[in-house]
Formats: sequence, C-alpha cells, structure tokens
Amino acid sequence: IPDSVVSIGDSAFYGCSGFTGSLIIPDSVTSIENNAFAGCSGFSSSLSLSNSLTSIGDYAFYQCTCFTGSLIIPDSVITMGNYSFSFCSGFTGTLTISTGATSIGNGTFSSCTGFTGTLIIPDSVTSIGNLAFYYCSGFTSGLTIPSSVTYIEVNAFSGCRGFTGSLIIPDSVTSIGDYGFYQCSSFTYISIYSSTTIGADAFGGDAVTPTILTIAPSSLPTGQPTGQPSGQPSCVPSGQPAGQPSCVPSGQPSGQPSCVPSGQPSGQPSCVPSGQP
Repeated sequence: IPDSVVSIGDSAFYGCSGFTGSLIIPDSVTSIENNAFAGCSGFSSSLSLSNSLTSIGDYAFYQCTCFTGSLIIPDSVITMGNYSFSFCSGFTGTLTISTGATSIGNGTFSSCTGFTGTLIIPDSVTSIGNLAFYYCSGFTSGLTIPSSVTYIEVNAFSGCRGFTGSLIIPDSVTSIGDYGFYQCSSFTYISIYSSTTIGADAFGGDAVTPTILTIAPSSLPTGQPTGQPSGQPSCVPSGQPAGQPSCVPSGQPSGQPSCVPSGQPSGQPSCVPSGQP
C-alpha cells in the first residue's frame, strides 16, 4: 500500500484470499474502514499497522486467520470496531493494545486463540464489550482490570482458560455480565468488591473454583458453583470451537451469514451466528 494512501475504505480488499506474506499499513493511513480486509485468509506473516492510525472499523480484519507473530495496536488508535480482529487465530505472539483506546468493542479479539503472554488492558479503557476476548485461550499469567473500567459485558473473557494466578477487579467495575469469566478455570485467586453486580455464571463452568475474596461491605455471597451449573445452556462449548463458536450470546449483530461469502458484501460480513452461548 503506497504512502500516499490516507484511508482504506469499506470492503476495499474484502475476500482477497490470494494475498501471501506480510501486510504493512503505511504511516500515512489514519483509518481502516469496515470489512476492509475481511476474509483475507492468505496472509502468512505479520501485520504492521500505521502509527498514525486512529480508527479500525467493524470486521476490518475478520477471519484473517493466517497472520503470525505479535499484534501491536499503535497508541494513536482510539476506536477498535466490533469483531475487527475476530478469528485472527494465527497470531502466535503477544497482543499490545493502544494506550489511547477508550473501549474494547464487541468481539474485537474473539477466538484469537494464538495470543500468548500477559494481557495488559490500558488505563484509557472504560468498557470491555460482549465477547471482547471470547476464547482467547492462549493468554497466560494473571489479569488486572484497570480502575478506568466501569463494566465488563457478557462473555467478555469466556473460555480464556490460559490465565493463571490472580484476577484483580477494582471497585470501579459496577457490573460483570453473564458468563463474563466463564471457563477461566486456571485463576487461583479472584479479588472483587461486593458492590459489583455479578451476572449468571460469571465465574462458573469448571469443576475447579478459585478462591474468591469479596472486599467489604460483604453484601453479596462469595460462594461460587463447584461444578458445571445445571442451568447452563448446551450451546456454550466446553473447549475451543473448531472454526466459529456454536452460538453467540445476546449483543451479537443479527443477520450474519454462517461464513464469509465469496462475493462483495452488501454490508458487514455476517459470519458470527446470533444467540446466547
């Protein structure tokens, strides 16, 4: 992409599956629009983003499954659209999120199973959307939610089985959605304030339950289920789904096809099904 380009438009390279090697977005580019590279599954090396980039659109790199290495979201980025990197499962290194990002959208990194190392959420982030890190199972180490975050949506970290050590949730977090940390089975210790509203099975789904410290006032129960909840919908997978998850909880955009179509989209690629996992 030449240095004269300042914006990459909607669906500009949608479904161009024959690309190989790496993708370098020059520093002249300030925005990547919706679906710009969706379904470009042939890339076989790294993705390098512009240091002038401020926004990444919905589904911008959706199902670019063969990028490898680490992903660095430059600090210039403020907006990351819904499902912008969903199913980019080939990344094999760390994820660095922009310190300028104000939110992590619905499904932004869902099913990016190859990310490794520690996940650091910057202090600029105020909300973590539905399915934001759904089945990002490769992250290791503990997780600290910054005090800038006020809520964590449904299934935000569901299936992130690789986390170990402590999960620290500050008193700024007013609510955690249903299945927020479902099947995050390797945390050994969770610190959470009793003023936080906890959704159904937010910490459920596995036989091993971490120690949970509820900080005063102790108005909420601290006990957690010790096994698979009997009321759990059967559509929640017990492991990493092959391909797409079998269902997606409420908050998922409706009207999406079951796979990326081969033609030019009339709107967004609609590849994640709807429904509650």
